[in-house]
Amino acid sequence: MNRVIQWILWFLVFALTQGLLLVLLAWLVPGIQVHSFAAAVLGGVIITLVLGLAWRLIYWSAARLHPILFPLLTFFLTGIVIILAVYLVDLLYPGALEISGLWDAILVALVVTLGMTFLGALFSLQDDRGYDWFVTQPLSRRYNQTPHAAQAGILFLEIDGLAEPVLRSAMDQGWMPTLKRWLEGGTHQIKGWEPDLSSQTSASQAGILLGNNAEIPAFRWYDKQQQKLMVSSKVATARALEQQLSNGHGLLTPDGGSRWNVFSGDAPDCLGTYSKMGARTSRGQQSYFLYFSNPYICPCARRYDRLFTGSQPLHVARRHVAGDACCLYDALCL
Repeated sequence: MNRVIQWILWFLVFALTQGLLLVLLAWLVPGIQVHSFAAAVLGGVIITLVLGLAWRLIYWSAARLHPILFPLLTFFLTGIVIILAVYLVDLLYPGALEISGLWDAILVALVVTLGMTFLGALFSLQDDRGYDWFVTQPLSRRYNQTPHAAQAGILFLEIDGLAEPVLRSAMDQGWMPTLKRWLEGGTHQIKGWEPDLSSQTSASQAGILLGNNAEIPAFRWYDKQQQKLMVSSKVATARALEQQLSNGHGLLTPDGGSRWNVFSGDAPDCLGTYSKMGARTSRGQQSYFLYFSNPYICPCARRYDRLFTGSQPLHVARRHVAGDACCLYDALCL
């Protein structure tokens, strides 16, 4: 019963808030007209319901294009949905709510979405059921068919510019007791290696992930044959280099994953990998919208930012971060 009452109260607050937002927009924007507060509340409720039903289609459509186009297409489609919602409001309450055009509808969509996100985070961030609904269940449905390998996998973590003496010094000074314990227990070793020229990110990653870093003389250079400037941090450069260097048998084949690298290592599952951005062949290309469309991400990301930027003491900040994140932070950094 308490749960039912909570949801009823939540819905009432939600409807009133959306109505107030529409009244505010009508006061500020000439192209939006609201003729009564009751009409505004009705419009807010219907717009919210229609958007809730349409989000899945919007994300599905937008995620199949380049990530840069995702927010643009999302707002465009949402504006169309708003116009449809206004039409439904007019059927129930003729003349109650008027929106003159697509751009005004997109503005309404933006404000309503911000209101939904804020209220969702305010009411559900500490709600286990809400977390299961928005986070656990979508992940479970998406990855519940993942095959289990007979052997344990390997997580390769690249820390840019970390020299062996610096790593050993950090362990000796007590900054990395977990790694030190692994070394002292004999289960792990540190192997130093000397990079060739050039000793910078793109050349090193190409050697590690693709087994070949030929023709990468610097992070930025001028290619005389192609007569153009090559910059390792540009998507077009990374894509061209991988096509040139890859033999199809990189470090992360046949079923590995690449996360936020310059090159993919020929992994079939890539996310945030420069050489694969915009490609439609990677099964991980569309996963980014599952992250960015999650209403829990903004509040949680702010907490992580406060933790890692040191704006409050570590022992205080860690109390507010989920246990798994603390365990990962302990394992990698402490």
